[in-house]
Amino acid sequence: MTRFQFESWSIEDLDGYESGRHVEFDPLFPFSIKLLEYDLTRPPLLNWHDHLEIFVPCGGHGTFAMGGRVLPFAAADVLIVENLKPHGIQQFHGECPRGMVIAFPPEFVCGHDALPCDSGFLAPFYRQGAARQPIFKADDPQTANVHSALLRLANCYTESARNLRLQSGCKVYLLELLYLLAARLDRPRFMQPESVVHEVESGQLDKLYRFLFANLSERITVADAASTLNMSESTFMKYFKRATGETFVSHLTRLRLERAADLLRRTNLPVAEISYSVGFADQSYFDRVFRRHFSRTPREVRRGHTEKAAIAPSYRTAAHDTAVLG
Repeated sequence: MTRFQFESWSIEDLDGYESGRHVEFDPLFPFSIKLLEYDLTRPPLLNWHDHLEIFVPCGGHGTFAMGGRVLPFAAADVLIVENLKPHGIQQFHGECPRGMVIAFPPEFVCGHDALPCDSGFLAPFYRQGAARQPIFKADDPQTANVHSALLRLANCYTESARNLRLQSGCKVYLLELLYLLAARLDRPRFMQPESVVHEVESGQLDKLYRFLFANLSERITVADAASTLNMSESTFMKYFKRATGETFVSHLTRLRLERAADLLRRTNLPVAEISYSVGFADQSYFDRVFRRHFSRTPREVRRGHTEKAAIAPSYRTAAHDTAVLG
């Protein structure tokens, strides 16, 4: 049994999702593993980012929101994060709400000068599809090899600081992990590296999200979004549906509502002001759409969070000196 240190994490450690979350990687070794113990007394916050990420809950259970889906997870599941879609932990229960977060830019694995075969390692991130669940369950017998690779990677990373040999080992173990995850995909998808390379290099959703989050309070049309990516409206709508699994209008409405829910939990702004700030000129219409999406009114969401905060434990768990991962 291998022992690792966990560090505490709370919502204050996360930047606002309007501009995306930026991670400063070491330019000589752009890779990180964080072992985190989550603070349950803070409201959830969705975020998005350029880098790729794998989330592995090490204890407890909960739900993870990603795009239009809410995925239940348990300890030792392996979740592939769709990084450009708003995502984040929504609930995390149990005595030990801990997780491992593996993060790296795509070019760490498959840069512009990489061989075509290298792109297959990124297939789990770019070839999920609307029907595919981006989570590998702990009780699946095929996940045992993934767990072994994760443990080798984590062990190597804890000793790798400024050690080129061990950093090389980390990359080998990361590639092993990605290979095992990619092998779970069907063969036709895994054997199409050129399409994966195209999606890695395009980064178009990144540009689009920056535009959307910067202008949520404004009226945004399909034409506005299409022009941001220098596409025709018809091309953009097909591209967006393929990339996100949603229509643009549905996706934009969800972004507005999730931003509103975040403001209801984290601020004392009046509901009318919040509805206007996320692009709803008519508060009664905002109330109806909000209730249809969350099955609660805006005031019920705010009241529920206030009541929860009032009864939440007043302490915040400090980082454990050591904790068991496995």
